[in-house]
Amino acid sequence: MFKSQLLTIALALLFAPAINCAAQAAPGGGLTETAEEIRLRIETYRSTGQIWVSETALAASGLLAELYEARQFAPLWDDDANRRDLFDAIRRAPEQGFRPADYHLPELEIRGLESGLPSIPTDAAAGDLLLTDAFIRLAFHLRFGKVNPNALNADWDFQREIRSQDPAQALAEALASGSLARELEALPVVHSAYDRMKAALAKYRALQDAGGWPRIGDGPTLHKGDRDPRVATLRTRLEATGDLPAGGAPGSMGVGGEDPTLFDDALEAAVRTFQYRHGLDVDGVVGSGTLEALNVPVEARVDQIRVNLERARWILQDLGEDFAAANIAAFEVHIVRDDTIAWTTRAQVGKTYRKTPLFRADLTYVVFNPTWTVPPTILAQDVLPAIQSDLGYLETKHMDVLTHDGRVVDPATVDWASYSGRDFPYIIRQRPGPWNALGQVKFIFPNPNFVFIHDTPSTSLFDRSVRTFSSGCVRIEDPLDFAVQVLGSSGQWDDQTVADAVASQETQTVHLAHPLPVLLLYWTAEGGRDGLIHFREDVYDRDGVILQELDGPFDFWLDLARKGSP
Repeated sequence: MFKSQLLTIALALLFAPAINCAAQAAPGGGLTETAEEIRLRIETYRSTGQIWVSETALAASGLLAELYEARQFAPLWDDDANRRDLFDAIRRAPEQGFRPADYHLPELEIRGLESGLPSIPTDAAAGDLLLTDAFIRLAFHLRFGKVNPNALNADWDFQREIRSQDPAQALAEALASGSLARELEALPVVHSAYDRMKAALAKYRALQDAGGWPRIGDGPTLHKGDRDPRVATLRTRLEATGDLPAGGAPGSMGVGGEDPTLFDDALEAAVRTFQYRHGLDVDGVVGSGTLEALNVPVEARVDQIRVNLERARWILQDLGEDFAAANIAAFEVHIVRDDTIAWTTRAQVGKTYRKTPLFRADLTYVVFNPTWTVPPTILAQDVLPAIQSDLGYLETKHMDVLTHDGRVVDPATVDWASYSGRDFPYIIRQRPGPWNALGQVKFIFPNPNFVFIHDTPSTSLFDRSVRTFSSGCVRIEDPLDFAVQVLGSSGQWDDQTVADAVASQETQTVHLAHPLPVLLLYWTAEGGRDGLIHFREDVYDRDGVILQELDGPFDFWLDLARKGSP
């Protein structure tokens, strides 16, 4: 069965009409006692709006009602293999970053449902409903995630497709397939990035089970050649995460032999690897920033990976073979081709109080030697106060004052003190040139946030490890090479033609032959293609709320549900 078919067990019911399924008939043509008990619970839902099993409210009550009505209340879980497969999948939910309790595991085990449905009809009906609710919850989470991204981010617009198929038939096919386990395994994201994050989670859970790593005490900065009692702890810490090969002999500098307190060459190399994996300045020195990262406990790293697995479920769907991705937390922009990072550059992103939003849009055109029209927020908060303080600011920044129909206005004729950003009747536009805030080229993917990728004259800032400097847009270090990458498929653009376009100093707009999807993402943990696990600082404080929702009560969110379903 195709993955899209099984997905609709939880969702396509919202769009497909019910079908007539053969009822589980008792002698004389009526329903069995178990089916009658299921019917009573469904009818109770129709009047109360909730299905209860003991003290447990079933989250998918609306779906369950329509599903069992379509089946004429026949139970679903009388096959031993299917129940075992479901129990196994629930117990393995932590591999995906989930909690088995969200899928009723404690109650399912207490009821002994793994070995079969009870003989008492009321208990059998309750058990069958509980199993179906657990399956729908798990199937939905595996495909779409537990946390509703739309509730966390008003700008979120990564759409997931739901294909219509009758859910009763889909579930019947899954249960009759001979391997419910195989059907469940087909549900999560099929993407190498997701697989690498799962592998990272498994590794760090194993470290957690083994007791994690020691905390390194406070003290002066540690350099190669130093002797300090904390060096032995540092060595143990780096061995735990594989940054330092286990069992490596200390004293490899040849100074002091087997002295465990010596900060030697091998340890310096391990520190550099650790710093690279964590987006720190790679200098081989254990200063305050590196020490802080070293002392993050393993439990926090496990949760960080779980949060990013959830993000992966939100976005790694139907991406196509080619796209550009900006990882805001890592301050990088990539071009991906055939599931491989083909090109990378460093980036600057929005300040912590002007966060770069997360969304997906299509890059459709490139502008060489752009002008820059000051947007309202920057006008009100930055540019207008600067002009009011010093009218010469306009000329220093190569800016013109324009009416909305494009007529140039003499700045000396404007009563600057009488305006705020909200009522300002003019446009401030910066002329093309190396001074331009957008640099020499900008890349436009139309979106309501008016955020795009562009060049910048502030090139020295790319050397910082934390690069939150922009007003929301993404500045990149190699914009001309990026232009070659996105325009080169036409066969008309290469390094020379791009350089010529910039050298002309004329504003020129070039449309892509085929739009390129651009994803603005936020990964604070990922399994790298280099085989290493990479972590980044949560500069926008976005991880905490996702973790809270992951560890919080189950919420069967269905923002695409038809009216009447929960």
